Amino acid sequence: MDVKRNSQIRFTSVNHPVKPFLIQTNDNVIKFKEWDYDKLPKKSALKEIAKFFLDNFANQSSHPFWKTCRKGTPTFIKSTYNNYVNFLVLNYKEQLKNPDTTLMLGRDKNGKISAAILAEPLNLTPIVKDNKTLYIDSIAVDKNYRGNHIGKRLINDVVKSINERYTDVFLVAYNESVPFYKKLGFVSLNNKYYAQRKIIDSLSEERKDYPEYASFLTKPIDNNKPRWFDKFKKWYNF
Repeated sequence: MDVKRNSQIRFTSVNHPVKPFLIQTNDNVIKFKEWDYDKLPKKSALKEIAKFFLDNFANQSSHPFWKTCRKGTPTFIKSTYNNYVNFLVLNYKEQLKNPDTTLMLGRDKNGKISAAILAEPLNLTPIVKDNKTLYIDSIAVDKNYRGNHIGKRLINDVVKSINERYTDVFLVAYNESVPFYKKLGFVSLNNKYYAQRKIIDSLSEERKDYPEYASFLTKPIDNNKPRWFDKFKKWYNF
């Protein structure tokens, strides 16, 4: 059921809302709410989100680019960091125009972002797109709050909110995070199958970090429906 934008609906996705929730940690309470879609995004707020994701990615992946965004290290390049933050802000502005986008933030008792997830329908390349597949664009948990199953809860709640409309979930994971996603039931796209190989080839043209630094992972929401990558055989004559 579509949810209409109005002044009474706040912090919920337009088309598939996720209920707010709390997670108690050892010394804090993290409050999770969705982005306030009724308000026009302020650049300062989007920058805060961009910096949160960027700081987590930079300290997680061994990719050379992320090392240039790793604050407090000899490899840090401030101009590269700031340029990427501005790039993310522009992307977020566009993504939040889509009523199927979900942006959920967790804030600690001081109001600081402690965890976040951004998801939308899959549309990465002219070939790799499917409005029945949810693409998890970004997910991150502050290192001080890991071990509280926050990442798992974020993914599960977002998937639960869309499970009547979508059949699959897809994400690009840095290789350091692959074990976490595999515990949640994600598996890698398989080069042995022709349709999946064509998808991998298309993604690899956009993602030069595959396979040395990143992996393409997917899992079904509904096992009784055709997988998203199998549909490509028919659509694109693979």
